[in-house]
Amino acid sequence: MSYGRVFETNSDAPQETDVFELLRTGAEVARNNARKHGLTAELAPKSVLEWYRIILNDPTADLPVMDALSDEQRLALNLAQAEVRLRSVLHAIDEFDQERDPLFEELANQEHDYQLYLRFARNRSLDKWTRDSSKILLQIITKDIRKAQRQIENRARLLQRYKREALSKQRNAQKAWCDQFKRD
Repeated sequence: MSYGRVFETNSDAPQETDVFELLRTGAEVARNNARKHGLTAELAPKSVLEWYRIILNDPTADLPVMDALSDEQRLALNLAQAEVRLRSVLHAIDEFDQERDPLFEELANQEHDYQLYLRFARNRSLDKWTRDSSKILLQIITKDIRKAQRQIENRARLLQRYKREALSKQRNAQKAWCDQFKRD
């Protein structure tokens, strides 16, 4: 948000609200969040194929056609997909931990703006109106900084939840893969 236009946007004019945003169910929101953060995103076929070949210990294996899957192929494919999904979640967490998420850039910009307006508010050589305006903007920026910090904390928790879910799917796929050898 640009703080230079704050006074223009805080008018009494009614703002438009997207009705569809208000009508979405919790399941739709969760599904959209999972898709947005890569948990249910389309898996890279090349990565799945590489894991599939490793699991079957066959460097020339091709992904099977979904109609004609044997139990071994189905279990290997499930395990390969779980491995790829886990790796993508771990990669997203690594990117987040290195502060490569846009939320960190937004927070840094807000902290920079805070320091700028703080200098304006403390500068006695400026007129009173400019200092008072800067104090008002400082209050707004402070709220935005807290909001950005909460968003970062929420994103961190969300990524950890996605990691737990991906690990659970991977463990279940590994167990199913290993259990087939017990039956034989």
